[in-house]
Amino acid sequence: MTCNRCRKDFDEDEPKCPHCGEPRPDGGSGVFQSSTVLISADGAERIYRSVEEIPGPLRNRLLKSTNSPNSATILIADRRGRQEIAKAMRNLPGSGQKRLM
Repeated sequence: MTCNRCRKDFDEDEPKCPHCGEPRPDGGSGVFQSSTVLISADGAERIYRSVEEIPGPLRNRLLKSTNSPNSATILIADRRGRQEIAKAMRNLPGSGQKRLM
């Protein structure tokens, strides 16, 4: 079978792609998750599909800049996605819930 994300072939018995980790499509939950990382640095803009795809030195700069009190995460979700996010947040410890609200 061919992975929907990285387009590489893998065995149908595998639960996820061994190359990129994308779950095997089962027609299952209907929840779609994607990520895009846009980095504008040193006069250039580049787009990556995951943090792991970013070259090492640039990834280190990204991690340093996003692990500060001034960093944030933006989530865009439809109604079902909001419900899933709320369910996941209810399982966080109290301080984590307050930080994300």
